[in-house]
Amino acid sequence: MRILRFLFVALALLVLLPNRAFADNPNEQVLIDEVRGAYRVVATLAPNPPAVGEALLRVVITDATSGQPSPLNLVQLFAAPDSIGREELFTMLPENQDRNAGRYTSDRLRFTISDQWNLRLVLGAPEGEMVFTTKVQVDSVFKEIGEAAVIAVPATLVGLAVVFIGYKIWRKKRQAAS
Repeated sequence: MRILRFLFVALALLVLLPNRAFADNPNEQVLIDEVRGAYRVVATLAPNPPAVGEALLRVVITDATSGQPSPLNLVQLFAAPDSIGREELFTMLPENQDRNAGRYTSDRLRFTISDQWNLRLVLGAPEGEMVFTTKVQVDSVFKEIGEAAVIAVPATLVGLAVVFIGYKIWRKKRQAAS
């Protein structure tokens, strides 16, 4: 019975560990780096590459000439997968609750399916609304494991099953001999 528990725990770890490893990827992908009017807008997305699950969009807004932070009153993110098309609004909060820093982070951004995602960033400036659009390909975290996992996981399970069956046969023979 202990071996069955061990096999179950090992299988659960094989399934859960890759998701955890890719969710903590600290690298960011630059989605937008553009100057519009008096503003320079830089938006980055983590993890890189984007995967199904939690994501973090950071937006930094600075003065295009001086580079000083330029906070805005309205910063909104709309996201939708191509296959569904219905946009969802995500709140962009000031980073570290500092409204004067011109830095914003997404609140609860989550890619729910593997698909091409449309991101629309809406910034409300005194001169008028600015809209930035970009597309991101979001893949399953299991795609990153690669083809080796397709072979390694079943081979490992078969190997563990052979060891388990061999142990049971050896134990029966030993009990029969005594």
